[in-house]
Amino acid sequence: MLQGELRRMAQALHAGAAERAVAKRSATIPDVILECLVRPALVSRLTRNFFDYDQTIHRNVRGREAEAVRAELASGALDALLAPIPAAFRST
Repeated sequence: MLQGELRRMAQALHAGAAERAVAKRSATIPDVILECLVRPALVSRLTRNFFDYDQTIHRNVRGREAEAVRAELASGALDALLAPIPAAFRST
């Protein structure tokens, strides 16, 4: 898993000369270097990803946002934003 993350990191950096060298030698990099260099980046990326898509954390916030949009639609507050949309694209 760490070797794959190292390759992903090198590709994300557009594989410059230094990154290509790291990717090329990734099979020979000692485990200590992989643990110190790659594991923190992998943990950080996975943690952010899990947090971003965790429905239990974000459910209440998204529910409040949806209710606010519904209220704005019902009150007509968004009508001014819809006015510039050509009639052909508006539902009637």
